[in-house]
Amino acid sequence: MLLGIVAAFCGTFFQSLNYCLIKDAELKFKLSGLRLFVASHLFMGLFCLIPFLGFRLYEHFTMPIIIAALKLDVVYLLGQFLMFLAIKKSDPSVASPFLILKLPIVAILAISFMGESLNLIQIFSVISIVLLSLFYSAKKGIGLGILVLVLLSALCFAACDLAVLNLAKLMPYESRFMQALAATPIYFLTFLIFLIPFELKTRCTLKEIYKTKYLGISWLLGVILIVTGFSLGGIIAANIILSLRSLVTVILVLVFFKAHLKGASPLANTKILIAFLLFLCVVLYYLSPLV
Repeated sequence: MLLGIVAAFCGTFFQSLNYCLIKDAELKFKLSGLRLFVASHLFMGLFCLIPFLGFRLYEHFTMPIIIAALKLDVVYLLGQFLMFLAIKKSDPSVASPFLILKLPIVAILAISFMGESLNLIQIFSVISIVLLSLFYSAKKGIGLGILVLVLLSALCFAACDLAVLNLAKLMPYESRFMQALAATPIYFLTFLIFLIPFELKTRCTLKEIYKTKYLGISWLLGVILIVTGFSLGGIIAANIILSLRSLVTVILVLVFFKAHLKGASPLANTKILIAFLLFLCVVLYYLSPLV
C-alpha cells in the first residue's frame, strides 16, 4: 500500500510537471493545442519503440493484449475529444476543474467492478475533495451542455483507469512496476493508429515532434508510476493522490516557471487555504483506517 502511495505521488509530480511543460512548449514554440497534442503523442509513440524492441515486448503482443490496448485507446481519445469540445465551448479555466468529478466516478466503478471499498471517513474525504475543487468553477458558472460534456469526459477517463490497469495485469510479469512498464509502450504504440488522421490534418514536422521531448518523457513517467500506484495501492487511493495535481502544479509554477505567471491573483490567499484543506482531506483519507 505504501509503495502504491509513493508511486502515485511520484506519478502526480510528473503529470503536474507535464502541465507546466505543455504551457512552456506553447509559449516557446507557438504550438496550438491540437498540434501540441499530436506532436507529443507521436514523440511518445516513437520513443516507446526503444523499450518495445529493447525488452522484446513484441513477444507479448498477443490478441488479448492488442484488444485491451485498443479499448484503452478508444476511451482515452473519446475522453480527450469530449473535453476538447467542452473547452472550445467555454474555456479551460471553467471546464477543466470539473474533471475532478472523475474521482467519485472512479470510486463507483472500482467498488462495482473491482471489489474495492470505502469507509465513512473515506467517503467524506472524497466528497470534500470534489466540493473544494469545484469551489471556484461554481463561481464562474458552467452551462448544462458543457457540464454534460465534461461529465462524459470524466466517465471516459475513469474507464481509462480501469482499462490501463486491466492491460497492465495482462503483462506476463510478477512485478507490478514491470507490468506498468510493459503496458505503457504497448498503449502508446497502438495509439499511433488513431493519430494518423490528426497527423494528416496538422502535418507536424519531425522538428516539432522533437521539441515535445521533455513533456513527452514526463508524461510517460507519470503514466508508468500512476499505473504502478493503481496496482499496488488501488485505483481509488491512487486517484486521491492525483487530486493533489493542482497543488503540485502551483508549487512547480512558483518555483520553476515564474515567467508564466501573469500577476498575482486576488484570490491567492483563498487558493492557498483550499490547497491546504485538500491536503488535509487526502491525509484524512489515508489515516481513516487507523482511526
